[in-house]
Amino acid sequence: NAETTVLDISDGSGACLSLSGGTEVTIRNFTMVGHTGLAEAPKSFTTSSGYGYWPNSLKGCSAVVMSGTERVLIENVHARRMASECFYAQGPVREGQKEPAHYQKSLTYLRCSVTDCAANAFNNNDRGENTSILYCRVDGAGWHAAEMPARFLRVIGSYFRNTGAVTVGDMSHRFEDLNELGCGQAMVCDNVFEGIGRSGGVYVGHGSSQVVISGNLFINFNGSAITVSSQTVRPSLPWFSPKAPLSWGSYPSRSVVIRGNIIDMTYPGTNADARVRTGISVNASEVTVADNQVYVRGVCDPRVTGISLSEPALHVNIHNNLIRNC
Repeated sequence: NAETTVLDISDGSGACLSLSGGTEVTIRNFTMVGHTGLAEAPKSFTTSSGYGYWPNSLKGCSAVVMSGTERVLIENVHARRMASECFYAQGPVREGQKEPAHYQKSLTYLRCSVTDCAANAFNNNDRGENTSILYCRVDGAGWHAAEMPARFLRVIGSYFRNTGAVTVGDMSHRFEDLNELGCGQAMVCDNVFEGIGRSGGVYVGHGSSQVVISGNLFINFNGSAITVSSQTVRPSLPWFSPKAPLSWGSYPSRSVVIRGNIIDMTYPGTNADARVRTGISVNASEVTVADNQVYVRGVCDPRVTGISLSEPALHVNIHNNLIRNC
């Protein structure tokens, strides 16, 4: 059982379990312990040659690392104090009509938890398909609660506290097959985001399309709750070679529905700790924002914006939202 069966990598590096290729794997009922919590997370830096470096990888540790396994179920697995991405997946992907011999067709996290980890809780790095984060709990994650440049993502019924954002998209490439199959299609529904410590919320960017964000609760949120950005990056990224291929870069995001969320932007801490923050921020095109509530309890808070709309957004439909004390 998960309470007394412990994989302890606190004196080591790498992953507790590593999957490479194969057709079907089930991992169930473990606790996994690493060596670096959120408070000990080292800061990133840039070398003299301009290369951005993430020192967590000097001695990294993870719960489960996957590469190209077709179907994976990770159930009732609880990880803490992982220095690197806690659950990390990458591998071959579909490129248009081309299908590799093995690639991720289904990855499900069910009733898992990530606690006090220095980096991402979940990371699906290479357009893996059908990743589902279901009824999980993240309490303390250094970068992203979930970094998902993936296809057909579902984040449903989970709880997030003291974490970075659930990031949809983040595909910094301009591959031609993205015009055919797309990337960052996602449903982020029926989750709870509590604004204790880090308050990343939900961030949609870099080529995401066909995204639904609905039925989520944000409690005492001290950060921007939902952001849909059309931001792109240049074809040549400065931390790679100046001769980087033109595939480096990104497409703008579009086609997002934000509906039926209740966003409480009240900050119960001291005024010095309260941030300038926005309930819903949109600068991407083809976005619908409807039937949401954004509010501050008590007196109006001048640091809070209810809904922010900005260029270069086109074809944006905003209706039937309730905004109070922002």
